[in-house]
Amino acid sequence: MNIIVAINNRNGIGMDGKIPWHNKNDLQFFKMMTYDNNVYMGGKTYDSLGGPLKGRRNYVLSRTKRSDVTTYTDYHKFITAIKNDSSGFIIGGESIYDMALRHHAVNNIYLSRINDNSPCDKFFYVPHGFKLISTVQLEGLSIERYIIS
Repeated sequence: MNIIVAINNRNGIGMDGKIPWHNKNDLQFFKMMTYDNNVYMGGKTYDSLGGPLKGRRNYVLSRTKRSDVTTYTDYHKFITAIKNDSSGFIIGGESIYDMALRHHAVNNIYLSRINDNSPCDKFFYVPHGFKLISTVQLEGLSIERYIIS
């Protein structure tokens, strides 16, 4: 399973349920990586998107059933689905990233470092045990890939 995440200079990923920056290159990278794949997210992330991501199979962990995506209301079934998917992407938020990492369900992290200093209330840190294997520089961001070592 893969994590795909964008962080700013403060390791922030969001503020008040929104991403506080707009970076065209990062959005294009996100679409290229996740298109025609499974994406896993929490209910708040899903709500912030305004609906399912087109061209992807959307899976949401939430207490509230949603009619337009596959919704898991059971935490353990959601984790099992993630562990059984070798090519899908966890797209957020903070608690879903933490949960997947805590359950050793992640082998790859695709991390976009956005050159932005906006204040955030949600954060992501690359955990110990992951090794940086590549970096690509684009205008306004750096895309890094980490693998479990």
